Amino acid sequence: MADHLLQAALEYAGLGYPVFPCVPGRKEPLTEHGHCDATTDAEQIEQWWEPLYQRLRLPEGRLELMTGIVERRFCA
Repeated sequence: MADHLLQAALEYAGLGYPVFPCVPGRKEPLTEHGHCDATTDAEQIEQWWEPLYQRLRLPEGRLELMTGIVERRFCA
């Protein structure tokens, strides 16, 4: 498992930056609603990252940060 990405995700979330996981080598979200699922909730982040790497057997992945305002009206 890529513990360093989980730790980075939790650190960024702790600083107030919503995060979400992406496919390694691409900017394709691994969550159902893409960037709309970005969160700072540590429990949700752990639920994404821990089984993600076990299930996909990925040694690495991508961490994306939401740095702008999320227009929730575009997120169904």
